[in-house]
Amino acid sequence: MEATLSTDELARRLADTIESIGGPASIEEFVGSTEDADFMEGVSSRRITEARNAASKLQRGRKPSAASLYHLEAIVHRKHRPSHRIRNNTFDAFPGEFRRLRDDPAIYQRIKETFSAIGRIDITELATYEGTGFVVGRNLVMTNRHVAEAFTKGVGRLRIQLQPLGPEIDFREEPSSERPDGFALKEPVMVHPYWDMALFEADLPDIEPLKLSTTTYEALLNRNQVIVAIGYPARDPRNGLQAQREIFGDEFEVKRIAPGRISRRKRAITSRWLSAPVAALAHDASTLGGASGSAIINVDDGTVAGLHFAGRYLIENYGVPGYELARDPRIIDAGVQFAGARPAPNDDLDAIWLNTESPDSTPGDAMRRSQPQIVISHANHTPLDRSNPMSERTDDLIVEIPLRIHISLGRPTNAPAAGVGANAGGAQTEPDDLDDTPDYEMGESTGSGYDPEFLNEETPVPTLPKKLAKDAFHYKGSPLIHYTHFSVCQSKSRRLPRFVAWNIDGGEMKQLSRKGIKFILDRRVPQEYQAGNELYVDNKYDRGHVARRADLNWGPVKEAKRANRDSFFFTNMTPQHEKFNQSSKGGLWGRLENAIFEDVDVEDLRVSVIAGPIFRDDDKTYRNVQIPADFWKLIAFHDAEDDEFKVAAFIITQRDLVFTERRQIDDFRLYQVSLSKLAHETGLNFDEISDFDSFDSQSESVRGAAAREITSRESLF
Repeated sequence: MEATLSTDELARRLADTIESIGGPASIEEFVGSTEDADFMEGVSSRRITEARNAASKLQRGRKPSAASLYHLEAIVHRKHRPSHRIRNNTFDAFPGEFRRLRDDPAIYQRIKETFSAIGRIDITELATYEGTGFVVGRNLVMTNRHVAEAFTKGVGRLRIQLQPLGPEIDFREEPSSERPDGFALKEPVMVHPYWDMALFEADLPDIEPLKLSTTTYEALLNRNQVIVAIGYPARDPRNGLQAQREIFGDEFEVKRIAPGRISRRKRAITSRWLSAPVAALAHDASTLGGASGSAIINVDDGTVAGLHFAGRYLIENYGVPGYELARDPRIIDAGVQFAGARPAPNDDLDAIWLNTESPDSTPGDAMRRSQPQIVISHANHTPLDRSNPMSERTDDLIVEIPLRIHISLGRPTNAPAAGVGANAGGAQTEPDDLDDTPDYEMGESTGSGYDPEFLNEETPVPTLPKKLAKDAFHYKGSPLIHYTHFSVCQSKSRRLPRFVAWNIDGGEMKQLSRKGIKFILDRRVPQEYQAGNELYVDNKYDRGHVARRADLNWGPVKEAKRANRDSFFFTNMTPQHEKFNQSSKGGLWGRLENAIFEDVDVEDLRVSVIAGPIFRDDDKTYRNVQIPADFWKLIAFHDAEDDEFKVAAFIITQRDLVFTERRQIDDFRLYQVSLSKLAHETGLNFDEISDFDSFDSQSESVRGAAAREITSRESLF
C-alpha cells in the first residue's frame, strides 16, 4: 500500500502531472487565468493566489509550502482532471477540453447509456463495500479479482467458493452498504488466474450489458483517446485529504464520472499473482479507493476500453484492456459481450489455466497459487478490515491461506449516520462499571493519525521545547503515536498524554456502541510510560477520554469502528474526578465541539482539535501518578460566514476537586484564553497558528490580560 505522500513527493508528482497533461506550456500557464469561470466558481481569490504562487515556485525549482501545494493540487484536478457526481442520470459539464462530453449530444447520450449498468460492490454482512462492478452479459457482473477476494475463496472456474458475507451489486447513484437492497452476487463464474478480473452470476433486472472494446491499447494510445472512468471513489487517507475534499466535493462512495485520456504507460506493471508482466493500459482520469472495478469508457463508441484495477496517485492508473480479455476464449464462453471482431486467442494463457484447473490440483493448491505477489501497490483500493467486533448471530468460516484459520463471524450492529448534534453530547468520560473482571487488554492501532492538513489551513500540533521533547515517548523517531483519526504525545514522566490531536468530520459521523470494547494498553509504549487500570480501580476517578469517542466515529463504517475501538487506548485517558462531569462547567467542556457546530457556520462541518492536561509541578500524587487539575482544549475551524480560519483555546480547572469534596460542584472555572496564555500555561509552542487566534483581547479579563470567563452556554462562541 502506498504511504501518505510527503510534501516533496507531492510537489514532484504535481510537476510531472502538469508537464504530462499540459505539454510545453509553463506550469503557471497551466494553472490558468483566475477569470476562467468553468472551474473557479466557488474558489476564493486567496486560494487561487496560493495555487499560482506554488506553480511559480515549482517553475523556478523552489519548494512551495504544503498549504499552497494543496491549493495547486485541487485546481489542477478541478480544471484538468475533475470528477463529477452522477445525479438523476446526468452530470454537470466539465471545463476546458472535456466540455464536449456534455455539449456533443451523441457523446452525451452514449455516456449516459452506460450509467445503469455500473454499480457498487457491497458486502452487506459487514456493512461495507469493496469497489465497483458492471454488467457485461445476461445476469453477468464483472469486477476486479482483488475486490472478489474479499468474499470468495479460490481461483479459476471449478472450485470457487462464495463466502456467506452477502455480496451484492447496487446500481443506485448513492447506495447504502448497511442493508441488503441491491442484487445478490449468487455464484462466482470465474476468478481469472492472470488478469485482475472476476465474473459473477446475479439475478439482475433488464439492464443492457456494456460491450467490451476489442481495440488494442496501442491504437487507443495513438488516438490520444478520451475516456471516462465511472465508479464509486472513496476518501483515501494516503492522498491529500484537503485536495480530495475540494476535488470530490466531500461526497464519496457515490457514483461519479471522471474524464481523462488513455496515456502511455510510464513503467512496467507485474501480475500480483504470477510475478509476470502484463500488458495493462494506462489512463489519467482521477480515481481513488473504491474505484477498483470501474468501467473505463471510450466516449467515441461507448465500449469498455478497460477494467480499472490499480494506480499510483498523480502518476498513472491502470486497466485490464478489453482487447486482452477478448483474447481469452473462456471469458467469451462465460457470456461476456464484446464489440467488433474478436482478436486471435492468447495461447500463453492455456498453461496458466491448465495449472490452475488441473485434476491433480487441490482446492488448497489453487488457493495457494492465488496468493498475491505484491509487486505494485493497489493505491485505488482499500483492503477490507475484518478486525471490527461482531455481535449477535455467529457463522463459522474456514479460510485457507494456506494456514487454516477459524474465524467466527457475526452480524454487525447497524450504525446509521447521524448529525454531530445527535450523537456527541455530554461528558467526555465513559461509564467505568469496574468489577473483578479484567476489562482491559493489550493492542496497537494501524491508524494514520491526526491530519494537520484536514482543514483549508494547516493546523500543526504544538512544538515541544527541548525539555518536553526529551520527556515525550518517541515511536519510530516521532513524538506522536498514531491512531485512527487522532495522535497522542505521551509524557514518560507523567505516564499520561501531554496532548492529543484529532480531526472531526461532522458530516460523516456514525452512531456506534461502546458495548464489548475493553480499555487497551498500547503495546508500542512501554508499560512504565502509560497509566493503566491500576490507577482507576476502587476510587472516584474516571478514565476520561481526551479525544472524545463520539468525535472520532466518522467516515466509512469500518473506519469509524476502528476509531471507536482506538478511542479506548489508555494513552487517550486522563484521570477525572467523577464530580467533574456532574458540574455544569464540566458539561460545557464536554460539549465544546457540539457548540461550535451549533453556533458557528463551520465550513464543511470539519474541525481539528488539540487538547490535554496542564501538568504542574505541584499536582498531587496518587498511586505513583501526579493527577492534573487543569485541562486545555484548542479548536480550529474555518468560519464560512466571514471566510476566515480561526482558532479558539479554552482552559478548565478541577483543581478544587482533587482530593476534597468540601466545595460546591460548580466551583469549576471555564475560560477562553489567548494562544500566548495557553503557551504560558502548558509550556507548548503554538506560534505556527498564532495568527489565527480568535481571542478578543478587548474582552473582559478575569485571570490576567489573556483570559475570558465562560459563564454560560451562550457565551462560548
